[in-house]
Amino acid sequence: MSSRTSAGAPRRGTWRPSRDAGQGTLEYLGIVCLAAVLVLGVVAAVAAANPRFHSTLRSALCTISTFGGGDCTLPAPDGEEDRDDPWHCSWFGIGCEDTGSDDEGGSSDDEGDSADEGGDDEDQPWHCDWFGIGCDDDGTQGEDEDEEETEDSGADEPSDGTYVVDGVTIPEGLIPSSETVQTLLATERGRQTLQWLADHGIPVVFDSVAGGAWWDGTSVTLGTGYDDPVQAALTILHEANHARYDREGRSVGDDIGDLPRDEYVGGMLDEETDGVVQEVLGARELRDTGTEVPVSAAESRYGAAYDAAIAAGRSRAQAEDAGFAAVREMFTDGTFVTSTTGESYEDYYGDSWEDNN
Repeated sequence: MSSRTSAGAPRRGTWRPSRDAGQGTLEYLGIVCLAAVLVLGVVAAVAAANPRFHSTLRSALCTISTFGGGDCTLPAPDGEEDRDDPWHCSWFGIGCEDTGSDDEGGSSDDEGDSADEGGDDEDQPWHCDWFGIGCDDDGTQGEDEDEEETEDSGADEPSDGTYVVDGVTIPEGLIPSSETVQTLLATERGRQTLQWLADHGIPVVFDSVAGGAWWDGTSVTLGTGYDDPVQAALTILHEANHARYDREGRSVGDDIGDLPRDEYVGGMLDEETDGVVQEVLGARELRDTGTEVPVSAAESRYGAAYDAAIAAGRSRAQAEDAGFAAVREMFTDGTFVTSTTGESYEDYYGDSWEDNN
């Protein structure tokens, strides 16, 4: 079409229609007709797909043809009840749930009931209803069906029934969330001890009747008097050391009938001393983590001997040997007695040798 000034603002004189005015009118008419055909096509398609829209359309045409004077109320389609639906549900039937309700909060379900029998159609994003893409079969958007996680107790339970906390397997008999276990997990020494016990199938048993603590060849047992989690953790380090000596063939206990009395007693005292040193080192490591641990008599002796050796210019290994020797003296000078019988350790192991020989 040629350019011209808009009506009401002629360039000069009176406005005159241009030569192609008739052609422009026909083009406008063609566009209007095309638009009407498209609209009618959409209306027909929607009406065919949605009986509710079809009913609404018929009611509107009735009102127009009777100039609003006729009764144009039509029954709802079969299976549909008269509901107070939002206008877009009645006119187009899209963007709404099957139930058609959109009341208070936009929930399409009546008191949580889903539209289908499976109950999966709940709280879907709008694009799931409109286009049906970008959603899972159950109507959820990108959510994994297995996303549900077990309650985080800090422990995973493998198929064999044992628990794993932070990569460490917890031996049978210990509760993963207990303060005793958490205390052991706080240091590398404690973590290695727990893992070793679990790897060798050695349970930790709590005896509510007997006193003391012991290794009986199959399990580590803590009797009464170990309510404090720190003391219980250090005692497990001690008794697990006995189990390690036994399983690794370093204990002289199995050779009680083949060794002279003094050699047997001396070997068992060395094993006991090593257990106490494990407690001392464990206490120091726990203290480094901020845990309050009382300084025991054994730690005092060990520390004094160790520091004196370092001050004398000895190596770290020599200082550790000096600390070990200082703790061992506590088994022969009457400082330590057994937690089960109250005897001195020399007498306890001496009597055991005599009973077996």
